[in-house]
Amino acid sequence: MENYNPKVHENGRYVEMLIEAKKCKCCEKIMIAKLGYYSIFPKYIRINQEAQMKAAGFVYSTNILVDNEPICLECEQGGKADFLCAMCEERKISDKKQEQFGDPAEFLCKDCYETKPAKIWEEKCDELQEAHRYDFE
Repeated sequence: MENYNPKVHENGRYVEMLIEAKKCKCCEKIMIAKLGYYSIFPKYIRINQEAQMKAAGFVYSTNILVDNEPICLECEQGGKADFLCAMCEERKISDKKQEQFGDPAEFLCKDCYETKPAKIWEEKCDELQEAHRYDFE
């Protein structure tokens, strides 16, 4: 895309430019970041950001990550964000999170918390805390 040239319409009143897009990890829809109130999309005409995205089948992205990749707002609201438990190594739905460590995050699930011996649970928590102790510095 290095050689892309923005297109000018209506004698400079509108331009077409490239914006970054990503695919949702869960549903594979194309995601665009939601721009704030003061965005470059015109609010006073029918083809604002939401209308253009709806026409194209695009969705808004979120900061929620599944396997270190973002998911869309629809999948987040639908509870489709799952995670890999660092202890049992099984995929779990997002409401099964018991503990979270680091950035990018690693998780432990409620099932392991409820079924594993306390010593094994504490050892795994200590291991993950040590592995991620410098993530936020």
